[in-house]
Amino acid sequence: QGKAFISVGTSLREGDGQQMIDISVSDTGPGLSAEDMENVFERFLQVDDTLTRRYSGTGLGLSISFDLAKLMGGHLEVECPSRYSTYATTFLLRLPMQDIEEAAA
Repeated sequence: QGKAFISVGTSLREGDGQQMIDISVSDTGPGLSAEDMENVFERFLQVDDTLTRRYSGTGLGLSISFDLAKLMGGHLEVECPSRYSTYATTFLLRLPMQDIEEAAA
């Protein structure tokens, strides 16, 4: 029924100008309320109990992803409404490009 959009690009981090790789995932789902956006990265919290009943889960995936992004020198953020007009929510992962290039070498 819905759609997902994945985008990969680069940007410069504010402050130090370090080049970052940006990976965004957008979807056409129901979106998030302002309150849900504040709590979406909290451990063991699911923002919609009706989805919990249908799909189960513990509410750890986004908090683990958030922590891993931080450990890699980047960050994970959520935008709702999405920056893309036909999508409801976008999750954006930003990681330092230099670290990725060094790890690949």
